[in-house]
Amino acid sequence: MSNTQAEHDLASPSARAKRLKRLRQLANLSRQDLEKNYGIKYPTLKSWELGNYGGLTRKGAAKLLSIFAQHHVECHLEWLLYGKGAEPSLISSITVLEHDAACSSEAEKELQWIQQELQCFRQHYQHSMVMHVNDDNMTPYFTQGEYIAGVKYYDVVAEQILGRACIVETVDGETLFRVVQKGQSKNKYNLVHYNLASINPVLYNQELISVTPIIWRRQLAMTF
Repeated sequence: MSNTQAEHDLASPSARAKRLKRLRQLANLSRQDLEKNYGIKYPTLKSWELGNYGGLTRKGAAKLLSIFAQHHVECHLEWLLYGKGAEPSLISSITVLEHDAACSSEAEKELQWIQQELQCFRQHYQHSMVMHVNDDNMTPYFTQGEYIAGVKYYDVVAEQILGRACIVETVDGETLFRVVQKGQSKNKYNLVHYNLASINPVLYNQELISVTPIIWRRQLAMTF
């Protein structure tokens, strides 16, 4: 394949779509989050993530990158649009905390340890998935603020996941943290919150792209 053809493929709507979805998941944002909090219309975002109608625009990419930066995801426009330059990365929590005079040095050290552990986890497991729990839907077994991680499986084996807390990717493009239960039809699963008082505690008969059982978790002991 020529360099020109390779560059063309990296800039194609489908390639942009994959990079955009990766960034959104890294920022731990759902399509609903982006519509509700930032005005990115759900159908528009879905179209961009499927590479339809020409795919992600330059204007749309710039707006999304500014949003992702607020969620500690650093990425250059050239990478999102053309696949060029440095890969996206999580902005170090330590860097963020340096600007907050209220944070103690002990909290900074603790966050640094967590970041180092996550880095080692990613290096050790090729298909790792990491999430920062940002709600109370999985209480009392998981708490808001925890960092969780696991190894992603694309070929879902029911015996390995049923009844377990997992990070799941649905065919609708959502990344969720739920307990996986057997659905009412083949290859479909019910996704359940531990906290049944939460909104929409059960999503029924969901088709999954990948499942990540949780094998690593950490929580800050310090409050600040």
